[in-house]
Amino acid sequence: MIFLLAVFPLAAQLLYVSDNDEKLYRLNMEQCSYEFIVQMQIGGIFDITFHPNGKLYAVSWSSLYEVDTLTGGVSFVTDFGTTCSALTASGDGVIYAAASNGQLWSYNPIGNQTTFHGNIGYPAAGDLTFFDGNLYLAATDDRIVLVNIANPANSEVVIDANVPGNILGIVSYGQSCSNLNAYAITNNDSQILQIDFDNGELDFVCQLDIEVYGGASTYEFFAFSQVEVSDVSTVPSCDNEEGLIQVFASGGIGQLEYSYNGVDFQLSNTFFGMPSGVYTMAVRDEIGCVVEEETEIATLDSPEIESFSTTLPSCGNNNGVIEVNLNGGTGTVLYSILGSNLQTSPVFQNLAPGVYNITVQDSLGCEASSTLTLAAQPPPQITGISTLPSCGPDNGMATITAVNGLTPYQFSLDGNIYQSSNVFSGLEPGDYDFVLMDASGCIAEGDFTITPSPGISVSGLQVAPTSCGEANGILVVFAGGGTGNLEFSLDGVDYQSSTQFNGLAGGAYTLTVQDELGCTVQQSVQIPASTAPAVEVVEAIPATCDEANGILEVQASLGTGPYSFSLNGSSFQEVGLFEDLNAATYQVTVQDAAGCTGTANVLIEDHGPPDVLSIDVIEPTCGNANGQINIDAEGIGPLQYAINESGFQPSNEFANLPTGTYSVMVLDANECLVEKTVIVLETISAPPTAIDMGTDTTVCPNDGFVLDATNPEATS
Repeated sequence: MIFLLAVFPLAAQLLYVSDNDEKLYRLNMEQCSYEFIVQMQIGGIFDITFHPNGKLYAVSWSSLYEVDTLTGGVSFVTDFGTTCSALTASGDGVIYAAASNGQLWSYNPIGNQTTFHGNIGYPAAGDLTFFDGNLYLAATDDRIVLVNIANPANSEVVIDANVPGNILGIVSYGQSCSNLNAYAITNNDSQILQIDFDNGELDFVCQLDIEVYGGASTYEFFAFSQVEVSDVSTVPSCDNEEGLIQVFASGGIGQLEYSYNGVDFQLSNTFFGMPSGVYTMAVRDEIGCVVEEETEIATLDSPEIESFSTTLPSCGNNNGVIEVNLNGGTGTVLYSILGSNLQTSPVFQNLAPGVYNITVQDSLGCEASSTLTLAAQPPPQITGISTLPSCGPDNGMATITAVNGLTPYQFSLDGNIYQSSNVFSGLEPGDYDFVLMDASGCIAEGDFTITPSPGISVSGLQVAPTSCGEANGILVVFAGGGTGNLEFSLDGVDYQSSTQFNGLAGGAYTLTVQDELGCTVQQSVQIPASTAPAVEVVEAIPATCDEANGILEVQASLGTGPYSFSLNGSSFQEVGLFEDLNAATYQVTVQDAAGCTGTANVLIEDHGPPDVLSIDVIEPTCGNANGQINIDAEGIGPLQYAINESGFQPSNEFANLPTGTYSVMVLDANECLVEKTVIVLETISAPPTAIDMGTDTTVCPNDGFVLDATNPEATS
């Protein structure tokens, strides 16, 4: 049985199946139904296929026939020499047949050529089909084999299924040009199964009530080669109307056509004069399958002359330069001036004054132009010469100023050796000629005169030394000569008009005297230094026993004697001895004969009486003189200890004491005495205990006994 299937958008696509009675049916996949078309007029038809020319072919045993789908009539085409049960056609019009012995044959109507390709290695069960550019065979034992046309022996099983009966029909058909499916049809209960090549599975679709021997769709060969777009290249437009789109595609059935709007198709894959924008490019083959690819023509970054950098012609020569500053452009940019030959450099040299039209062109042919007037560079002109007289041998100075010309300038006094500075220094009095040359070699000449300057003389210095070690020295300068008013400095940086310097520290100075022309003279000056008196401590004796008995003795150094001394701002005295002082910090001031003073802070320490920290008592017992006192004290050592005005001892322990009252005293090295509260020692009394053992009792080992002791004098 054979079915015919129609699918959108391939509106004319039909799927046929044939049965074992050579009847041809059209199949409706959506309803899983069929209708009879025609009885084919030959027996033993095993498979059918549609050719790209629209004709139906059938294989019966070893012979290939063309079938009239209206009458069922057949006409012989070729003989494969062996029984073939599988048939399909490729997109290029070649009919392939597979035999039950595994042989692969083909027939090309062009040239009427029959070709044996080799043995697949798997017997054909019922059908061949193309899918996704590959040839597949329905082999025996429910196997689907990927056929290697170039070398059939390398064919391999891709699906090994288990279905009722045998797979006698496999066919490709497309729901759209980009949505192709492959189906297998069994001969037993005529199941239609969708083939999942990716996962090697067969998925049930529906079931017919006829026994199918073969199947074919009118566009089955479409799966032989689908349209594929490999690339879409664009060239932007210089003026938004000259863009280019080129589509590179392959595959499909027959000749490909191209469109930029899905309506107007052309054979050329190149579109010229396209404005910038987004396009959906379409490629269509002869059976109407369309593949689309979106692309965009960008707005070109055309070259734009932003500005010019120029060097004006100078000195009457054709030595002008124009450099083009460009924005944008694609690839290599070429430059032209006054229509001359294009060059890659944006710099044009050796130009005379005049009007120039500059043109630029990038690698896409986009152009930009602009006009520039190149004026002559005015020659350099000297605008001023200032000179400073020579203050002595070879120290005159001249400064040259100029305008126009091409900077930077260079200057020379002899026309041979040039310098970049416009200042000539170290000049002796006399007349000078100079040359100014600009960057283009143009020159201007001039002259000047360096006159001698009267020298500066320092006639005397008056120095007042410092006093009391302070920065209070004074320097008075007596000077004359030079030009204009004189200024004075002790560091060569800060100048003053006054001849007197105050507040100077002792030390060496370099005096600089400068006139209005910058001429200077220097002289060394020494300001004598002085020192203030200083306090030196001879002895500081601490105050003891919380009394005002501290003593401080000081003496003076530095300054100028005789000295006098003061304590905490008291009246000055001639000697540095201070007595009867409390413990404290004192400020001692010394004053020398010049009235200069110096101070120092001196501490009189506090050596107070000893401190009794604790007294430990051990009471006498049993009426004996075995009591004990331990004293813990601190102070200026060594410390001595006594009780009840007994003699002092270095030990802080007193033993063999009877019951009584005691006065504890501690004496330090400064003979400061501290006496603590009287301590009363109490006696602990306990009469002796008598034990009456009674009658002798024998105690055996491991036996126990109890002693009953009594004390008739004890109290409870």
